[in-house]
Amino acid sequence: MIDEDLFKNYAESTLQIRKILSRRQGGEFSMPQFLTLHMIVKNSTSDESEFNVSEITNHTEMAMPNVVRMLNEMQMKNYIKRRREGRNVYVSITEDGKKYHDYCMEITDKHIKDLIDELRASDVSDEEINEYMAMSIKLYSIYSKHMANK
Repeated sequence: MIDEDLFKNYAESTLQIRKILSRRQGGEFSMPQFLTLHMIVKNSTSDESEFNVSEITNHTEMAMPNVVRMLNEMQMKNYIKRRREGRNVYVSITEDGKKYHDYCMEITDKHIKDLIDELRASDVSDEEINEYMAMSIKLYSIYSKHMANK
């Protein structure tokens, strides 16, 4: 049986961790902007990989006007470039976008490693840390499948 108080504390701490991590990613982007940049980097198979704006809209689950506004900001910072072909608009990452993404990932990785060190200092074992990370990955996978079916 799930402890209700523990569950409420877990939910609150998850939200707070997400806020902290979004601030630690260089501060230049909102979390949706960074996640969009990350999606483009992660799914690019070559330097010429492009994504239709509709694909990005589906991935972010944001309204098209919000996605367009977000992409405008990213393009002004030279992190993405757009190409129009008929009615379709395609987005790809620039070299500056790749560098910024890598920088954000380094900051995030360092922050998480620092948190792990603090957990170790408070007598949390590596086994417990690994179990937590594995469970978080499983929860994310289940949640992603659940959201894809909606």
